[in-house]
Amino acid sequence: MSETITSADVGKINAEAVANGEAEDKRVDEATFIRVWEASSNEEEVAEKLKLKIGTVQQRSSLLRNKKGIPLKKFKPSVTTAAQTADPVANVKMLAEIRGIKEGTPEFDALVDQAKKLLADSQARKTKRAEKAASAAATETAPAAA
Repeated sequence: MSETITSADVGKINAEAVANGEAEDKRVDEATFIRVWEASSNEEEVAEKLKLKIGTVQQRSSLLRNKKGIPLKKFKPSVTTAAQTADPVANVKMLAEIRGIKEGTPEFDALVDQAKKLLADSQARKTKRAEKAASAAATETAPAAA
């Protein structure tokens, strides 16, 4: 079972790391980030415990996985993320409101079309990366020609 780590615990861990010269002041050292990540159930919880922005948490986890090869546990996608990805209209409502564009207007429809294109392009890139990775894996495991 995962150990529960609170914001107070993180503060103590960081203070000890700073005192020992293992981390810079006001920064979350790698070991603390990993401990909190592994003890949390989603990215939002990590961000809250470490007092970081969600984007910072996502970038840090990506860096640790992809650049340092640390296999952090994977979190299930949040319901909000899944819903936003599936519904381009819902995705653009806030943007349209900020821009003063009313739903049902040609401008709103153009935003929805842009969202659909961005999602389709993103999915195409994701599929292409997966195919490339599968091809590379197949090449690596194929027996050498005699």
